[in-house]
Amino acid sequence: MAKNKYVIESYQGSSMVASVCFAALVSLFLVGYDIKHDVWLSLTPMILGGTVLAFIFSWVLKNFKGEDLLQLNDKAFGKIGGKIVNWILLFLFLGISVFEILTAIYMFSSLDMWSTPIIVYIIFVMIAVFYCASLGLEVIARMSTIFVLIIILAVIFDTLVLLPSFHLDRILPIAEYGWKGVGITGGKFFILQYAMLPAVLLFLPNLRNRADAPRALRIGLMIAGFYFTIAVLRDSMIFGDLVQNEVFPTLQAMRRVQLGTDLSRVELGGLLAVLANKFIFSCIGLYSISMLCGCYHDSKKQKKSLAFFAVIIAVGVYTLSHFAAGANDQMVVKYVLIAGMLILAIFLLTVILLALRRGLQKNKQNNIF
Repeated sequence: MAKNKYVIESYQGSSMVASVCFAALVSLFLVGYDIKHDVWLSLTPMILGGTVLAFIFSWVLKNFKGEDLLQLNDKAFGKIGGKIVNWILLFLFLGISVFEILTAIYMFSSLDMWSTPIIVYIIFVMIAVFYCASLGLEVIARMSTIFVLIIILAVIFDTLVLLPSFHLDRILPIAEYGWKGVGITGGKFFILQYAMLPAVLLFLPNLRNRADAPRALRIGLMIAGFYFTIAVLRDSMIFGDLVQNEVFPTLQAMRRVQLGTDLSRVELGGLLAVLANKFIFSCIGLYSISMLCGCYHDSKKQKKSLAFFAVIIAVGVYTLSHFAAGANDQMVVKYVLIAGMLILAIFLLTVILLALRRGLQKNKQNNIF
């Protein structure tokens, strides 16, 4: 019997949640506030905020079992209001997807010795993303599971190889540059990591066992939290106050490693793992955008919408590549942060309206009896 390309297993749902969060790992120097070696402390507000989000998402998945983001928006805002909210989220998802794909292309181009024009990368990446997204949710989920496993193995390998470079004194004294900067950076980490998290409500309701959705979400968030904690803490212990001066700290550290005389450039494994997960994020992003425009009921219309938005993203990436240079990097991250805040604000407003509606329905039932 052929597999249903719209139904996924619980472990695949967890891997897709982790993939959505993994893509947020951007260069620490782009985060903004200069707190040097104290950057690892900013993980605390990020993890605390993520824990709160886990409870909120779990409540939604438990109380509105089998209903996706589109249906939830319709319930919260009404038919017309729900469509307006869906299109707002669509444009915000587009902006974040453009940024994430461009960072992935920049990372991959660091391996390029032939100075390939960026337009070539964009064309090949978007064709691959479109093809994978058009194969359906189940294929994306399978690929996500494989790449999440690879990135976990890569972070363990990198950490073991870099152990001799760890120096505990490089993350001391604690909060030397002030708690204000720690809070601001932690807030930025939180927004960047969880900005696209509402997209999980477009595929978690498709679990074969829908009752597993809250647990699948929590497992995915724990995997992502583990990865971020290890990566940032490790980089801080290696570079100390210079950690925010490195474009990609782990990559720079691994480039110095030589295992024997024949093996060099051992950083490639970790880099390719991160790029693979960026690719999966791009597939999830394009698939989510296609769903938000309401074309998922008809497979032909969905393919056309996937192709249309793939072209839009490609044009956006190419345009942004000419703008995001030098001082403009910080401006781009600022806009991504604003988009992330808007997405999370819309989601929280949706949850509040759903909770109020649920409360009113319970009061009516109690009054009847």
